[in-house]
Amino acid sequence: GDHLYLPRGCRGPRGWGIGRGSRPVQSPGCLRPAPGARREGVELPASVEPHFARLDDAARAALQPVLWDDVVSEYDARFFSAHLRTLDWPLSERFWEVEAEWARDEERHFTQFARVTERLFPFDRAVLEKRCPDFGPLEELFGDEFAILCLGAYDELVTVQAYRKNLVYYDSLGLEMGRYARSVIADEAWHYARFLEILRSQHAQEMARAPEVVARIRRCEGISYAAT
Repeated sequence: GDHLYLPRGCRGPRGWGIGRGSRPVQSPGCLRPAPGARREGVELPASVEPHFARLDDAARAALQPVLWDDVVSEYDARFFSAHLRTLDWPLSERFWEVEAEWARDEERHFTQFARVTERLFPFDRAVLEKRCPDFGPLEELFGDEFAILCLGAYDELVTVQAYRKNLVYYDSLGLEMGRYARSVIADEAWHYARFLEILRSQHAQEMARAPEVVARIRRCEGISYAAT
């Protein structure tokens, strides 16, 4: 069956070097989208904000690095999109359709997590604007569309795992925030399924390459994260 190997606790290309160890995870059939299906994104309701004032100092201290990681990783997705547009060979029309959906959701996630973070902690958006990505150490992962699709699927599936692990923090902000976090997980799972769908429909003859590509992705896990 199809599988990807996930580093525990790692956010994939948006968090290299965090994970330790790995385990095989089956590609869950429930994540395979029906042809043409599209779930609508969920916005974080204003009703979540009264919960912020109820956090004690210890809860705030635990929550701050989690939210900052979410803000940064969702923000940095724009650099991945921009890097794709520097490649000197074409990607398929279908790839760009899925990439556009992905980029739109990543930006929406950033906006909502930034909104929560700036209500709770000192937050200077200028810090984000100064971020400078370095894709140099990862260039071997951008060799062709098949490799990029594997990279995208790997990243989304690992991100699902990371968000699930952190649900206890989101739930501490109340029921609505917990629901929103679960909608973000659903978004990330959707995009994982979309990347996998293209792999199966347009690159079926290359699927035997997947273990080697995933092995290359895993070799990059120890590289310091550089807004990629």
